[in-house]
Amino acid sequence: MNRGGLASYVPMWHLGSMRYLLAAILACGVGTALAGTPTTTTTTTLAGSTTTTSLPGGCDDEQDFTSILCRLDALIDATDASDDLAGQQTKLANAADRARGLVARAHEKCASDNAEAEKKAGRDLRKAGRKLIGYKRGLTSNHARKQLDESVREAFLGLVEPIMEDVKGLKGSLVCPPVASPQGAFLTRR
Repeated sequence: MNRGGLASYVPMWHLGSMRYLLAAILACGVGTALAGTPTTTTTTTLAGSTTTTSLPGGCDDEQDFTSILCRLDALIDATDASDDLAGQQTKLANAADRARGLVARAHEKCASDNAEAEKKAGRDLRKAGRKLIGYKRGLTSNHARKQLDESVREAFLGLVEPIMEDVKGLKGSLVCPPVASPQGAFLTRR
């Protein structure tokens, strides 16, 4: 899926390899490349290895629609760009894309003046959470454990699990219209 970003700088056939992806990011400059591309660092110690994944620039780690949509875009871009996901890539990309669509739809419903908006937005967030659970299952299944490298699985799990928690938290604390909007400035949750 082409969402702009790195794909506009590098031919699509180069995006298959992480080596080319890293070279493209360095060639474009860290600030101008895809802001949501995960940075994976593996540290090996006597007790074992630790892999950490972070999203540079742009995406906040909060329970609001904007942050979750940003991180879902980064997850979709990282899934599309990774050549290491083998046969799981299409399934994972579809699950992440559907979750993003549901969160965007929930955001639109929440911003509307409809009396049922909060209920319908909450329903869409629950569905998005289920899609993200499917994404996680695609990484933790026996088939994926046999097919994918452990560091790749851990890197993508490190991306999706915080998003899952934030979608769940947002659903639990949802107030429509959002409190920051002029319409919802005087609304409180009981």
